[in-house]
Amino acid sequence: MYKYLKKNKNREPDKEIIKHGEKSITNKELLLKVNQFVNYFNNFPENGKILLISEDRFLETPLIIASIISGKTISIISNQTESSIIESIVNIYAPDLIISSRMLNYQYISLNTIYAEVSFHSNVLEYGTEINENSIPLIIFTSGSTDVPKGVQCSWKSIKFCIEEISILIGLNSEDRIGLFLPLFFDYGLYHLFFSIFKNCSIIFIDKTYIGTNLITDIIDNKISILPSTPVITQFLINRLKKSNLNSNFPLKKITNTGEELDPKAYDKLKEILPNCSIYFMYGVTECKRVAILNPSDFKFKRGSVGKSLPNVNTWIKDSQGKLHHNNATGELIVEGPNVMNGYLNEDDSFYISRGKRFFATGDIFYKDEHNYLFFKERNKNYIKKNGVRIGLNLLENLYKNFFSNPELVIEFINNEIVLFIVSNQTIKDLRHIILYNTSPNHKADRVIKVENIPLLANGKVDRHKIKEMAR
Repeated sequence: MYKYLKKNKNREPDKEIIKHGEKSITNKELLLKVNQFVNYFNNFPENGKILLISEDRFLETPLIIASIISGKTISIISNQTESSIIESIVNIYAPDLIISSRMLNYQYISLNTIYAEVSFHSNVLEYGTEINENSIPLIIFTSGSTDVPKGVQCSWKSIKFCIEEISILIGLNSEDRIGLFLPLFFDYGLYHLFFSIFKNCSIIFIDKTYIGTNLITDIIDNKISILPSTPVITQFLINRLKKSNLNSNFPLKKITNTGEELDPKAYDKLKEILPNCSIYFMYGVTECKRVAILNPSDFKFKRGSVGKSLPNVNTWIKDSQGKLHHNNATGELIVEGPNVMNGYLNEDDSFYISRGKRFFATGDIFYKDEHNYLFFKERNKNYIKKNGVRIGLNLLENLYKNFFSNPELVIEFINNEIVLFIVSNQTIKDLRHIILYNTSPNHKADRVIKVENIPLLANGKVDRHKIKEMAR
């Protein structure tokens, strides 16, 4: 990674590479600040672990890059993460350094304080910068089907493969300007930071809180050519574009879809307004980043597909009998290749090794046609995606039981909504107030249903079929 920073600085030292509102940093300035952070981090243990509770993407950018270059491992989580989940992550990950501007029950340092300390370090690199391809520079925590978050161990070899292949397949180049509203604790947001370095293309951080009113203006003013998006934002953008008087100079050329399934009709609507703009339909999970990308030129032939597997990535379909098929089958998608990460910090049989190769069972149901194009059918029932973030059912239930101090509740995912069923004497209004106070937006129940009791099966487990009937 460091060689790209140096190359960018030597070729275009004054190019604005990172921008957020009125703040910006050039290639030269970024390299100097990264050097300071690398020298700072070299005072910590050789394989030290950093936990960054994210708040300011602009300030965190050189810190994240330097942590990887200096041979450390970093994990980035949202500053809205519930305290109980932070506690689980700290116990699993055991970080040597916690960086947070939020009050915690652990020893930590604020982002402002760390910037003050870093400023005393030299901006000339004092040590080597070669990254071991088998090292684990990144741990990404994702909700699992158990009661604790899962830490995905991302090797540099897999990260580098994904950076290079994805940037090639979506045609990124140094003239591109990426408009990023995705947070850096969301892996696809973070990868665009890596794309920026590898391809010397500018990245413009967009505040999601203002995206509703300013999105079109932001795209025009910042000459944004590529927008990593989610279905909700893409649909909003299309609706705004319909009401705008655009000229032929509108800069947006590409939209990449991630997080959730996008209705193919959105592509038709976009093409009516912006004939020269394309949507890249794709599929991936944190455990193997990106699995498939559909070339826009294939859309009319393979409508509804998320494309073929990335080069050197192998996929199979496992049917209900456990048999693997190369194509012409529907079932669970199994992935093997350089994009598959190094398993979880906490063991799980979703990753497994056979004949020296690592496989990942996604839990998602796909159809793979005779030409090896993948078509998403349905998601693992133990997960839901909200705003591009994958949320585990069991983790959510345990979170609610903890802050309600009430074991008599059940969470179900119904029509892509989080539905809470609870035995309680409190009013729905009071229950919603408690939920609002104790959860982040992604974990907030969309519906709250009071029940007299939680129906059980003969074996004592929750009768989820009856629970779902109660929602009708």
